[in-house]
Amino acid sequence: MFKKIKKTTQTIQQEINTEEYKIYLKLVEKWEKKINKQTQKNAKIIDYKNEVLTIKTKNPTWKNEIVFMEESIKKNSQQQKPR
Repeated sequence: MFKKIKKTTQTIQQEINTEEYKIYLKLVEKWEKKINKQTQKNAKIIDYKNEVLTIKTKNPTWKNEIVFMEESIKKNSQQQKPR
């Protein structure tokens, strides 16, 4: 049992140190600064893996709003990639 917990802890620590996680944190920070409060209440960034940003919305209406913002979001996320 303890070995599994230790291994899980190590896995989490490795994921935190990845470049993708750092990009994720930058994207969340930028989201909080640039996106209006109403949108923030209804849509949240939940993941960033393999250059795919996952955003969860409260309902389909907000999904459509995010789709309209897609190009802007892509532009901002590409700026976060390491060069």
